[in-house]
Amino acid sequence: MLARCLGALSRQSLRADQFEVWVVDNGSTDRTCALVHEWMKRMPNLGYLFLAERNVSMARNLGAQAARGSWLAFTDDDCLPPVNWLARAERVIRKVKGIKVLGGPIFDILSPGMKVSPGFRLAGWNESYGRKERYLKPNEYFIECNLMIKRAEFKAVGRFNPGIGPGNRRFGFHEGTELQARIEGRNFAKPVRYYASSLQMRHVLRLARSSTWGRLYRSFISGYDHGRVFCKKPKYDDYLLALRAQLAVFGGLFLVPFSCVPNPNLSRGIERYIFRCGEMWGEFFGRKHIFMPHAHISKRSRGVLKSAADRLIPVLKRVIHFAAHQDPPIPSYLARISSDQKIMGILLKEALPSHACRYKLFDKPSRHTHPLLSDYSEYRSPKGFRLTLRKARVFGPTPAVVSQDGGVLEEVSRDWGKEGAQLGVLRNVWMPTKRKLEGKSFLAALLGGETYFHWMTDVMPILLQERGRNKNFDGYDYILTHQQLKSFHQETFHKLGIPETKILPLTKKTQYLCRELGFHSPHHDTGRPPAPSLRRVAQFFRPRMTTDEGRKIALLRPAGSSRQLLHRQQILELLLSHGFQEYEPSQDTIEDQAKVFGSAKVIVAAHGAALTNLIFARPGTTVVELFSARYVNPCYMHICAQLGLKHIPVVDESVPDGVVYDLMNATVPILTTPQQVRSVL
Repeated sequence: MLARCLGALSRQSLRADQFEVWVVDNGSTDRTCALVHEWMKRMPNLGYLFLAERNVSMARNLGAQAARGSWLAFTDDDCLPPVNWLARAERVIRKVKGIKVLGGPIFDILSPGMKVSPGFRLAGWNESYGRKERYLKPNEYFIECNLMIKRAEFKAVGRFNPGIGPGNRRFGFHEGTELQARIEGRNFAKPVRYYASSLQMRHVLRLARSSTWGRLYRSFISGYDHGRVFCKKPKYDDYLLALRAQLAVFGGLFLVPFSCVPNPNLSRGIERYIFRCGEMWGEFFGRKHIFMPHAHISKRSRGVLKSAADRLIPVLKRVIHFAAHQDPPIPSYLARISSDQKIMGILLKEALPSHACRYKLFDKPSRHTHPLLSDYSEYRSPKGFRLTLRKARVFGPTPAVVSQDGGVLEEVSRDWGKEGAQLGVLRNVWMPTKRKLEGKSFLAALLGGETYFHWMTDVMPILLQERGRNKNFDGYDYILTHQQLKSFHQETFHKLGIPETKILPLTKKTQYLCRELGFHSPHHDTGRPPAPSLRRVAQFFRPRMTTDEGRKIALLRPAGSSRQLLHRQQILELLLSHGFQEYEPSQDTIEDQAKVFGSAKVIVAAHGAALTNLIFARPGTTVVELFSARYVNPCYMHICAQLGLKHIPVVDESVPDGVVYDLMNATVPILTTPQQVRSVL
């Protein structure tokens, strides 16, 4: 779909030096980046930006920030602008003086092979205000996929609101409507939004919108968000407004069967009726109003509703758990192991020593340094604890430990991007099915332990520490670990002497009620293991150093992987000419990988989990790591610093100057060129 849109923009009748095109990658996981870079060879005025957060308003703001023209034209990747789209807009801007917002009609076209009802084919989703060019009325708005705004006005009103639009759970529609309303309020003395019927846009219809229910659902949700964003002061009190909204919805459900008839006027009228139903509900149930300063529900009414909700939710949770015969209380508060807070049911609490992480870098290559690769400060890992809890509960799939009085142990019960009261175990109303475990259980799982890096650097030190006290884990009846056991999990348990009959997976639908649970809090911060822990893991899998040395190894990630190396073949040919050997560790055991990395003198690798095996490398080994500028994780630089390896980062140039780095999307491709690799060999 994006290729068709770029093809339409490349064929515009304006010269390429008269306009520029910016594609904002809104957290996609497909080959969007590679596609845009292919089109850059044919379109010199094409630029690429990346935003990991799936928020359309933020993406449009990022593109507007990078653009340099006096007018901003917004469209979507599923739209096909005509050849003269920009040329017609330029003529209208020159002809009509004083306009600040420009738009036109939108006509849907069907995707190849799509079949729809006759009524839908006639009515469509066309957004048009007729054939006559005119200024829009205050209650009329342009759709975002065919919207042009003067750059100065766009900056003056504060750009798109990130809290509105696709990607927001609260307000999923009308980000362009809200922006135009602010522009209308700023220029209330005269109209500034002009409708040009010649400025047409073709929109490719999605399959979800072709069905009757898809159309009506979208109409209702769009109206609901419209009612909340532009809440009007009601003519009735709250109760009459609620009754009117309920009657409107019931009437809409009665009219649903008639929405499939071939009459386009009737079909379109029913869609508008459903939109109005959603708008009524949005006006009534709105809480925080974004645009209109006056609220439709009085402050006292909102206070009563909030107080009732705060009282009802705990009661509802107690009733549900009483009906389910849950003996333990609901998880309700956070407990910290490292504090002096009393945790009910502790049989044993043993403090483990902390370690200082010292960096031993050979040099600091400024030519390839990234801001996240410039932190050479020393730090001390937090103090860990070994605990045994009586009547503890364990939830999954992300491990969470709860004491018998409902306290969630914060150091163990972590989740990506969530802290404190945001943890899922504290927000559940329905608890998973309980399973009682008699005997002693041990928790062999931490946040991220399903991946090779976190398993080897975070979980393995805990298992080896416990193995020193309890050989082969004979004192435990159950081992609780991650749901999907991969080959490195199975190899680890086999080498530790733990039979498969003892292993229980942590799933989303189960909670384990353990008579006695043993576990460790993390021995260090995630991704920053100290040198003693790394050496202990290396000694476990590689008891003796291999006699082979001096090999040059290349790890360039296989084709089709999530983090692709786009110039893989050219870089591989370059490395082979310098005496490197390509190595793919995914099919080897941990011990085989340890032998290969232990014999290496130079390692060139794209950033990925295979570099976890650096813990087996000899001191002094040179490591050249290839990064994408949009995802730079310094975890392997940290391992090199702890073990005395020479780390040379090579960061590609995929992020233009002045654009903020986005470092949260681990699937972006790596655009390192062979010239960059040659410069560090």
